[in-house]
Amino acid sequence: MLNRIPGKVARPSINSGQGLLRPSPLLIARRQISSLTPRGPLLGSMRQVSARTPPAGIPGLLRFPVFAGGEASIASVGTTNLGATHQQSITITGTTTITSFGSSADVGVVKFVKFSGALQLTHNATSMILPNAGSNIMTTAGDCLIARHEGSGNWRVLDYQKADGTPLVGGGGGTPGLAALTSGTISNQATLDIVLTSYTAYRGIVIHLQVVPVTDNAVLYCRFSTDGGFTYYSGASDYDHRSTGVATAAFTVISAGDSKIEMAIAAAGIGNASEEGWKGVIWLLDQANTALRPTIHYQATYQDSATPARGLMIAGSGTRLAAQDTDAIRFLFSSGNLSTGRYDVYGMA
Repeated sequence: MLNRIPGKVARPSINSGQGLLRPSPLLIARRQISSLTPRGPLLGSMRQVSARTPPAGIPGLLRFPVFAGGEASIASVGTTNLGATHQQSITITGTTTITSFGSSADVGVVKFVKFSGALQLTHNATSMILPNAGSNIMTTAGDCLIARHEGSGNWRVLDYQKADGTPLVGGGGGTPGLAALTSGTISNQATLDIVLTSYTAYRGIVIHLQVVPVTDNAVLYCRFSTDGGFTYYSGASDYDHRSTGVATAAFTVISAGDSKIEMAIAAAGIGNASEEGWKGVIWLLDQANTALRPTIHYQATYQDSATPARGLMIAGSGTRLAAQDTDAIRFLFSSGNLSTGRYDVYGMA
């Protein structure tokens, strides 16, 4: 039936029973949903919708992963539970070794993780799959990773980016990798002090050192600290050291009690010309173990102060004569400043 109004074009009535003109229930529902603006508790609960099993009686409920904004912070422990927070971006603080990311996260959840310090991520072929050829990863401040939970506490690290942009280093079969920790240049300074307090998670420290003395015929010394470099042991019997090498003939030097570790021989000191100096590698193993006496091992070459200068090859070691946690190491010359040079410090996984 058509309703007619004078002066108006006749139009069908929506109540006329003509089904083609009646809005469908789906259209009505969509309009009602689109007009809703979630607020308060409703908005909070919507943000927490996750990929969980639909509640009984609602078989058609869609499943959505959580993409919560903001960034959470979690302290490192053996099992650092990434699923304990809804935030997708997480900063892990502390230096405790991590062996697991926990099992509370939903299957398929992806987390973006940043580290604020140095710690060890322990590889496991099932539960902590790291992209490092089967090796552990030693983190440094600013390192980031992306990890996906594959269920039952098994996590796969899909990508790992070091803060300094260098690639991960490490091989299989238990071969330790080296992580670049710090580096710098030397310029007319009395000492080179390298503080190790941020690197306790590493089982050893490797230092590449190249240094030229201000004073000709100087000897390179080394000392240890246990208070973060505030003081260094320098007592008359704090160290012993030994070295062997070749100049014009083979030589051996042994000292059973000294105030420093000598890393060159006094009879043929280090030359101070710009092309001379001491160049070598120093190893400090298990430096944070308070039950052991800290020991360095080194291997180097240097040009002495003779005319013409002779090239010397030297290898040796030195020990602090007391068990301690060594958290800083100092290099200095027997006379005068360190003129020029460079150092690079690496951590052993």
